[in-house]
Amino acid sequence: MVSTLIDEATAQKLKAIPLSDNTIARRIDNISEDMKEQLVEKVKDKHFALQVDEATDSNKDCLLIAYVRYVDTDEPSEDLLFCSYVRKRATADELFKIMDTCLSEAEMKWEDCVGICTDGARAMAGTRLQALIKRVAPGAVWTHCIVHREALASKQLSPELNAVLSDVITTVNDIKTRPLKARLLSALCEGMGSEYTAVLFHSESRWLSRGKVLSRVLALKDEGYTAIHTVQRWSELNWASHWVMLACWVFYRLIL
Repeated sequence: MVSTLIDEATAQKLKAIPLSDNTIARRIDNISEDMKEQLVEKVKDKHFALQVDEATDSNKDCLLIAYVRYVDTDEPSEDLLFCSYVRKRATADELFKIMDTCLSEAEMKWEDCVGICTDGARAMAGTRLQALIKRVAPGAVWTHCIVHREALASKQLSPELNAVLSDVITTVNDIKTRPLKARLLSALCEGMGSEYTAVLFHSESRWLSRGKVLSRVLALKDEGYTAIHTVQRWSELNWASHWVMLACWVFYRLIL
């Protein structure tokens, strides 16, 4: 293909690139280390905010994940700062110890931390962890994750609104887990000049927004109805009005 699109000389150069497993693994490690060094250089001596979450993966390992938000050349930026195993119990002291170690390795100072965002888990939102962080970062503002508030709010929805939310999520996941439907929807969106070409995948994991899922499907309602003829309820006025209410009022107000 390279020979056809470019020339034979370029194709020969590509063939000379070593592609053994060890070489690729080493290249990935080098890229990862370079990205880490770039991030450290960007965040060093700047004010920053942390978004922290503790979760368990498919191997039952406990992980502490942190994203850092900072200003880079007058533009707000967000990057993954670290993802570390919690070897012992996920207590406030253990979580703070991991955070403190990772920030020290990144040459970041606690006094530059202006905000901490967590979900409502006891270990993350408890007074003990807040006290430990406030001791080293007295100016940090503690906030409760908006996405987690959406999850809590959705559990208290009326039966009618909850049924609409379930229908939309079922439809979205049906599209995302079937490659043919996803491709058909993408092609249809491109043909109709839509702003988006895909719906957002939804799961019960933290940090995944129900509000954004609903808003994206609402933006693609015509394309989705055309591509998937089985979604008959999309054309029902009462059901559609509840859908718009969820996307544009209920979850939107949680952000304000």
